[in-house]
Amino acid sequence: MSQRHVTLLLVGSLFVGGLLSTTTAHAKAYWTKPRWVTLRRRVTIKKVQPTTHKVLAKITLKKGSNVQLTRANRHAPWVLRSGKYAPTAKVQYTVTRANKPRWFDLGITVPFAVAPKHIRGSVGKTVYLSSTVDDLSPADFASTQTNLLKEHYSFHPYPFGATMTLTRYTPHKGGWGVGQVRYHGKTYFAIAADDEADVVPYNTYTIDGNMVVSSANPNNAKSVVLRPDSRVTTKSYWSQSQFGGKDDLNYRYNVKTKHWDLQPQDDED
Repeated sequence: MSQRHVTLLLVGSLFVGGLLSTTTAHAKAYWTKPRWVTLRRRVTIKKVQPTTHKVLAKITLKKGSNVQLTRANRHAPWVLRSGKYAPTAKVQYTVTRANKPRWFDLGITVPFAVAPKHIRGSVGKTVYLSSTVDDLSPADFASTQTNLLKEHYSFHPYPFGATMTLTRYTPHKGGWGVGQVRYHGKTYFAIAADDEADVVPYNTYTIDGNMVVSSANPNNAKSVVLRPDSRVTTKSYWSQSQFGGKDDLNYRYNVKTKHWDLQPQDDED
């Protein structure tokens, strides 16, 4: 793992740690003004009569659904406030998983393309150098599969997010394989996998829910491909990786303009 990747994980943990009270520690959170959230998993809600608390029906909401929630206090159930689930004098909809943490992310989902779950699904498509790659720890490419397995490398490309086409994939034991790629008009062989290899099918992923790490600019949506287990919301903090000693570019989503605004860099002494 490159030093850069370790640093990103540490920074992501520190940043997201500061947001725990509002983004992930939902079992302790509550608010009385409606907030939009994105469900991290399927959630069962109850349709109840407010006066008698009689349960009229149970409904399952899909993972990825966007709803508005309020909660009177940490011991009360969550109440849905949006769309057809908005409360009336006769009915209201409450969440039965009130004390289960990490069942939603703050904000509304921002859609981006998602990579195939398995690297073999990317044959014939664009793949990327992973975030484990940088100028201090470049990727290892070889001219043949035999040379790659013997660690006789001929080329060491970087940075994270560099694009190429996967023309063939040969699986090996352990969840990795050999990818045959076309890069800058030449054919090379490299270690490829769904994750944590020199070549991967995505260029964007999340750390602890709301920290996004990417080689792409979020305002160029066509250039973004998410790792399958990642999701981006309007509350996400987006870090676009740079190389050559440059500071990463950081963005926050502007709900009014539907644009990712570049954040000012911190001054260093």
